[in-house]
Amino acid sequence: MATSYEGHTAVTDLFNLMETHISQYKEIDGKLAAADGDRESAVKAWMETADDAAAAKLRTAIENATEKLRALAEKNVEELTLSDEEKATLETTRDAHREKIRNGRTTVLKVAKLLDADMKDVEKALEELGDPTRGASRPGAGKTGSSLPRVSVTSRVYGGNLKEEGEVFETFSALSKAINMEPKDIQLAFAEAANVKHEDISTVDRDISFTVKPHPDGAEYMIETTPKSRKPRNSSKVEAKSEETPVQEDGPSDAPNFENVEQPA
Repeated sequence: MATSYEGHTAVTDLFNLMETHISQYKEIDGKLAAADGDRESAVKAWMETADDAAAAKLRTAIENATEKLRALAEKNVEELTLSDEEKATLETTRDAHREKIRNGRTTVLKVAKLLDADMKDVEKALEELGDPTRGASRPGAGKTGSSLPRVSVTSRVYGGNLKEEGEVFETFSALSKAINMEPKDIQLAFAEAANVKHEDISTVDRDISFTVKPHPDGAEYMIETTPKSRKPRNSSKVEAKSEETPVQEDGPSDAPNFENVEQPA
C-alpha cells in the first residue's frame, strides 16, 4: 500500500520504510498465527501482504473503493448538535444496548456449548456479526501493568485455541499468558461485566461470566469466574500455632477447618 503522504522526500522515504516494516510484521504475525492454529489471522495477513498478482489487484480495487466511499461519506455526513439531556439519553440507550450485546454473546457461547455445537462455526458467526462495543487494538502478550487492582477468582475458560475446553486458571496473570491478552484488559472486561469500576474489582463476590477477544481477527473466549474462598486474616497464625502445639491423645484426629470462620465484628 503506497503512503498517502505527499510532502518532503525524506519524510516520504520514512513512511515507505515504515510500511515495509508493517508489511513484514503482518506477514510474520500471520505465520505465527497459523502456527498457533489461528487460521483467521493467517488468512487476513495473507490478504494484506501476499505478492500474488490477483491479491494485489484486489487490494488496489478495495483501496480505490474505500477512497470513493470516504468521499461520499464526507458529502453526506452532517454535524449533529445535541443538548446535554439528549446526549445523556442517547448514552443511556447505548449503554443498555452494549450490555445486551455482551450478554447476548456470552449466552450464545453458553448455549452452543451446552448443545455441543461446533464452537468454531459459532465463533466465526459471532466474528462476522461483529462487536462494536470492543476496541480493535491488539494487546501485547504477557504484559503486565503497574499498580493493577487485584481480584481473587478462579477462571474457567471455553473457546479459542485452548488445549482443553473449560481449562481452569487461578489468576488473571496466568490466563493472560494462555490467551495472549494483557491482564489489565481482562480485568476491564471483568469489571464491566460485574458493573463495577476497574479499581473496585476486588469487591466482586459473585460468579461473573464474560467474553473477550484478545485479537480483533482471532478467537473469542468465554470466561466464567468464581470467587475464591477467603480465609480470616489470623487463620495462618492460628494454623501455625496449631502445628506447634502437640495434639492431645483424646482430642480430634483431624485438624480444624478455618475456611469458613467468620471475621469478628
